[in-house]
Amino acid sequence: MWSTMEAMKKCDEVRSEVDSEKVGNDYHLSIKSPLSTDHKQLKQQLTNLMMLLLLFIPPFLLFLFVHLLRREHVLISPIFWDQLIMSCCGVVANSRIFLGCFLTVFLGTLYFKSRPREVYLVDFACFKPGPELLASNDILLDKARKRGTCSEESLSFMKAVTERSGLAPETYMPPAAFDESRHYPGMADGRKEAEMIMFGAVDQLLAKTSGVVRTSEIGILVVNCTMFCPTPSLSSTLVNHYKLRSNILSYNLGGMACSAGVLAIDLAKQLLQVNPNSYALIVSLECISPHFYSGNDKSMLVTNCLFRLGGAAVLLSNKSCDRRHSKYRLLHSLLTTTGADDTSYKCTFQREDDDNIVGLSLSKDILKVAAETLRINLTRLGPLVLPISEKLKYLFNLVGRKVLNMKIQPYVPDFKLAFQHFCIHAGGKQLLNGMEKELGLTEWLMEPSRMTLYRPRKVYLVDFACFKPGPQLQASHDVLLDKVRQTGTVSEKNINFMKGFMGRSGMGHKTFLPEIFFDSSRVRAGMADARTEAEMLMFGAVDQLLAKTGVNTKEIGVLVVNCSTFCPTPSLSAAVVNHYKLRSNVLSYNLGGMGCSAGIIALDLAKQLLQVNPDTYALIVSLESIAINLYGGNNHFMLVSNCYFRLGGAAILLTNKPSDRGRSKYQLLHSLRATTAADDKSYKCIFQQEDEDGEVGVTLTLDCVGAAKEAVRLNLTALAPLVLPISEQLKWLFSVVGRNVLKMKMEAYVPDFKRAFEHFCIHTGGKQVFNAMEKHLGLTKWLMEPSRMTFYRYGNLSSSSVWYELAYIEAKGRIKRGDRICQIGLGSGFKCNTAVWSALRTIDPANEIHNPWLDEIDQFPVDLCS
Repeated sequence: MWSTMEAMKKCDEVRSEVDSEKVGNDYHLSIKSPLSTDHKQLKQQLTNLMMLLLLFIPPFLLFLFVHLLRREHVLISPIFWDQLIMSCCGVVANSRIFLGCFLTVFLGTLYFKSRPREVYLVDFACFKPGPELLASNDILLDKARKRGTCSEESLSFMKAVTERSGLAPETYMPPAAFDESRHYPGMADGRKEAEMIMFGAVDQLLAKTSGVVRTSEIGILVVNCTMFCPTPSLSSTLVNHYKLRSNILSYNLGGMACSAGVLAIDLAKQLLQVNPNSYALIVSLECISPHFYSGNDKSMLVTNCLFRLGGAAVLLSNKSCDRRHSKYRLLHSLLTTTGADDTSYKCTFQREDDDNIVGLSLSKDILKVAAETLRINLTRLGPLVLPISEKLKYLFNLVGRKVLNMKIQPYVPDFKLAFQHFCIHAGGKQLLNGMEKELGLTEWLMEPSRMTLYRPRKVYLVDFACFKPGPQLQASHDVLLDKVRQTGTVSEKNINFMKGFMGRSGMGHKTFLPEIFFDSSRVRAGMADARTEAEMLMFGAVDQLLAKTGVNTKEIGVLVVNCSTFCPTPSLSAAVVNHYKLRSNVLSYNLGGMGCSAGIIALDLAKQLLQVNPDTYALIVSLESIAINLYGGNNHFMLVSNCYFRLGGAAILLTNKPSDRGRSKYQLLHSLRATTAADDKSYKCIFQQEDEDGEVGVTLTLDCVGAAKEAVRLNLTALAPLVLPISEQLKWLFSVVGRNVLKMKMEAYVPDFKRAFEHFCIHTGGKQVFNAMEKHLGLTKWLMEPSRMTFYRYGNLSSSSVWYELAYIEAKGRIKRGDRICQIGLGSGFKCNTAVWSALRTIDPANEIHNPWLDEIDQFPVDLCS
């Protein structure tokens, strides 16, 4: 909900003219200078400090003077003493006025500094494709007919729905719809379409705001696309294309459907409360090409008729100096979900039809569900926006029906009295311009603790759980090789390549694979198999976590789920809401395509949300889907992912409740993020695409090592001042001065991070990653043991691996009160993210339950050299 600011702009223009006459050119220089706001804030802070000193110093001097007189009262005449007492009484009486002024100033300052930050929409841009993509509805029908899978009855149904939908005779379609040589668009077509929309909208937005913001000033990036979540993510694509800075806070929301645009606005608003003086770029789109349904299920054919090409980019800001440049001010944002109800959860559901063709099913209950969700949302919104007259009418009507038992119709408030304009989701019409709003996020390096007169809430880790599959899913390397051989598309030479690679990788023969790998009757996994796998991991981990903590699911206010390569609709976060019947106002987010480091990204997101949502719990679920992403081609760079990734998932419960500190395990000290996606080689070193034969897979190039090294360097450079002792910081400073200033021929000093942490949990990227991190950071074999043993026992568990490593350390009984733990996540983009924890108590393995290592911890460590 936005309020126009034209009147404010006019007032500002009048004030600017008056002020310009007073100070001349200095006025304009102060506005354009990026430091002007900081100077004004510093000046204001000094003024407040001087006022406080003037209020406190006179009473203190008076007290001191009287105290001295009392000590020396024998030298003072009684007459003088009486006069002094009378004068003191007068000063005290007058000081009440000063005290009142002091309290007024203090309380006023406290209110204005602690009130919520204003969020402004600087501008927005809606992408309009070129005339070559303008297509009639007949082109859509011809595309479906040429695929040969749609019956004439289905084609007639689509034509009738399209004609009655309210769509114009000509709308915009993706480029793949005009390609006569190809009837089934692939991953490359999806990327091309997404990039065309994103870059087109963002280019227009940057052109419109060129005098206000530069890309280097954007501190937060949020991209939402429901059904297309490749790796690297679309947010990484934007970072790479526009060369955004390395410490940008980027989020990629997947599977969250058509309301994700407003959800992104709400996320931005909350993040802007804890990240001052920042810009947030939000890009909202949907990818049509790879998800065109070619079956005969009428509930799935409807999406073909309604969805078209479009997208928007939005720029938000919380800078007070941007108020004059902005179009709108955000007043309220409310989120409502009815996902806890089974009917609501499944009314829009991505699945396979009877012929195993994937599509998005729209049930007949969707109108009923939408009405109920809208009712809940407007019931919460009404008291915030309706005038008092409408509230009274509603109240009198409610009393008449409920108390006096009068037979009258329920009164529906007149929301036209609250708003001058409405932007309602286009369920059958293309009104993307009104639905897309900008999400404003702050700089990633600006932590909440640096906020003026704002005390950040401490974030505690109550407990976590790592899911351990049953013994029936335990598999040797041969099980995977047999499954790959069963596809019939991988040569025996490449199967031998995989066998040799796994034999040298340091991975054991007792890792876990999905159930379909043991089913010889089926070759490839489908959407249903992936859902089953994801639900087994999610529900298994969350069930164990709830058993360990005893937290009521209704108390969970924030939910973040991350899974890189499987982003169905409804999202996995919606699946968790539905399964555990979470409350309707839970803040749920689904991160997709963000790689193996997404677990710490989810952690950082939850931390920031907990700063603006007091007394609540945040549930994080990290997993990866293996079955549906098995590569069946002959590209060596794509076969590597088959060799490494295995089954696993983790659930983490965070809280900001001070009362939960006593039972929590850890306190979150820092979470930092760095991305090198602005560099082309780093961006493409882990890339999901089709090979020469059309097989989709994730390519791991030789540039991964260099990209990881640079990302780690950027992250640790930002982390070092926060955690290293002063002696290490001085050694590093002397090294920099010696090499860069004095031109001395000396090696760059690498700080000893072993003096900052007692334990390390490094992403299970394989032997090369372990060796490089061990050498670069100077870590001992003992510190690398949790990472190497996790990879040996469980394989590469993607984003959840750092939690299995922490569980290993706990099972060994190594966690003592006050110990500091550093979790390092590495993933596509390329990204390096770190989380720093402090142990609040000593962890006794005998008191632990649901630890995946407890039943076999005595067998570790194993000798990997033999």
